[in-house]
Parts: sequence; C-alpha cells; structure tokens
Amino acid sequence: MQKKPGRKPISIQARLLCELLVGIVIFSLPFPTTTRVVLAFIATLLAGIALISFRLNRFTPWELAGFQSPDRKLAFLESLFYTIGGFGLLIYLASSEHEPFHFALGFFGIICVWLLIQLIYCQQYALQYYRDGGGLAFPDCSRPHWTEFLYQGFCMAACYQTSDTAVTSTAMRQLIATHGILSYILSVSIIGMMFGLVANIL
Repeated sequence: MQKKPGRKPISIQARLLCELLVGIVIFSLPFPTTTRVVLAFIATLLAGIALISFRLNRFTPWELAGFQSPDRKLAFLESLFYTIGGFGLLIYLASSEHEPFHFALGFFGIICVWLLIQLIYCQQYALQYYRDGGGLAFPDCSRPHWTEFLYQGFCMAACYQTSDTAVTSTAMRQLIATHGILSYILSVSIIGMMFGLVANIL
C-alpha cells in the first residue's frame, strides 16, 4: 500500500492527549470515586488501543517510519505508567470484597494494560527496524510487515523470546531488554496476585 499525499499519522503527543481527555470525561461520571478511577484508567487504555490499532491498519511499518522516529525512552515511560496502573488494578481486586462486576472490570483492565504495552513496543520495533535499516532478522522475510512485529512483540511478552528471529543490533537489544523486563514484572505480579486471590477464596 502506497502512502497517499497529505495523509499523516496522529502524533504520539496527540494520542496521549486524546487518551487523557477520554479519561477525564469518564472520571467525571457520577460513580463512587474508586470506580471512577478504574473506569477512567480503562477508558484511557481502550483509547490507546483503538488509536494504535487504527495506525497499524492505516499505515505500513515503512510508511510510519517515514513520519516518526523511534523513542525508546518515551515507550518505556508510557509502558511503565500503564504497568503501575496495572498494579493499581491488582490492588483494587485484592483490597476488599467486590461484586462480580468489579472483578470483571479489574480483570478486563489488566488485559487492556498487557495488550496496550505490546502494541506500543510493536510500533517501536517497526520504527527501530526501518529507521536503522535492520536490527531483526525474520526468516524468509525481506520486508517485515506488522505481522512480523506483532509476532516479535507478543512472543517477547508471553515467552520472553522468539525461536526463529535473530537480533542483529545493539539498539534493538536495548529495546527488547526494556520490553522484556516490563512484561516480566507485569506478568509475575499478575500471577502472584491471582494465586493470592484464589487462596483467599479457598
């Protein structure tokens, strides 16, 4: 797909602003304070997922790299914020007795945190690859598309490795290291909290 003249992706700053505005609107709804905070955070996550998904659908990786440079620090800070928010959701689940709705809300929020972090790093892998002229070697793939970068991101999040993709640059190793560390911390925290919740129920 060729880039159309005048078509530009929404900037990261604009995306973050949209997420913030959505969160503020939801927070203003007439619910108990804790519920409003959780709903606002989840709405922010959903806005981020929707906007990034729109980007991936509308632009190829090489088109997006023509507009935007990779920013490992911003990706890390944004993902760290969502990870801390995920801890908040885990505490929300474990702190007191809740109705089934509250448990469902908390679990859904944690899934959204996990998904959004992977989408953020999927973009970073693509931008790093096409800006630096490589960094990842996918077998039998001379021009990686979003499928390859989503594969890299979700495999790193779930397994902390990929069996068939080679890392060939220091910058990409740094990006993968920060992604792996955040994903590991979030996953271990989720598993630990789930064991705690099950133990309390039993």
